[in-house]
Amino acid sequence: MAAQQSAFSVMLGAYFGSNLLLTSLSNTKEAPAAFRRKTKNRFYQNAWFATGVFSLIIVEISFFLSFKLFNYPISSCSYFSFFNWTINLIVYLLWLKHRHGEERFSSPLIFGSIGCYVTIFLICILSVVSLWVKDFRIGFYSATVITILISLAYFVLKKFTNQKPGKEG
Repeated sequence: MAAQQSAFSVMLGAYFGSNLLLTSLSNTKEAPAAFRRKTKNRFYQNAWFATGVFSLIIVEISFFLSFKLFNYPISSCSYFSFFNWTINLIVYLLWLKHRHGEERFSSPLIFGSIGCYVTIFLICILSVVSLWVKDFRIGFYSATVITILISLAYFVLKKFTNQKPGKEG
């Protein structure tokens, strides 16, 4: 039961994150044209539909895979979460360093820069310790390969569209 709840939690997080990413890319006109279409209420119907269909396909595939094999993508998602939180915390630290005098933000979860550094350190410790578990190690390798493939695809697509990475066209 705990494994099913964990898988459900990861799938909800992946669904929400994928929708947020795809709609953000649609807002900046970097998503494929089919996903940029929106209703008059700014609802990206195609983006939500595609994310939902792919999420359902993943869930259906999970029923046919062994528990051990399905555990690899779940652990891979954990590393993506670690990576995302670390990036968020680094961006928060950079914002603290470069903010204007009138900009104020106080988080009840992160106690200033010291809280960020401690949290990043703990995430690093958790990442390293989790590599001692064989199933998590394979998830780490999967996350690394997926990250490299997506990064390479990004640079290849930008090269073929004659744009420099990070520049809007």
